[in-house]
Amino acid sequence: MSVVQKYDSSSRKLFITINGPFNFSEHSAFRDAYRDVKPESITEVNVDLQKTDYIDSSALGMLLLLEEHFPGCRINVVNCSEYTKQVLEIAKFEQKFNIS
Repeated sequence: MSVVQKYDSSSRKLFITINGPFNFSEHSAFRDAYRDVKPESITEVNVDLQKTDYIDSSALGMLLLLEEHFPGCRINVVNCSEYTKQVLEIAKFEQKFNIS
């Protein structure tokens, strides 16, 4: 699996793409994708799960840490498969994130 980060300074958006399973083995790579980005420089974060076929509870924790790093920032979890959307909905993450 890989985590790819793209920061667009003109729109103040951060894009993080997860390719493959989203689990604890990707904790460092996921954190590295955003930890050097200053929270005040971002208005929106998009986490793209289009190529993610598996998500577990540690990934849910990583999303919560992302939210903690960017307080008040709009966070979108996009391109979810039915499986990943179901996991996020069971955890009630639609109350914290925009999920599509």
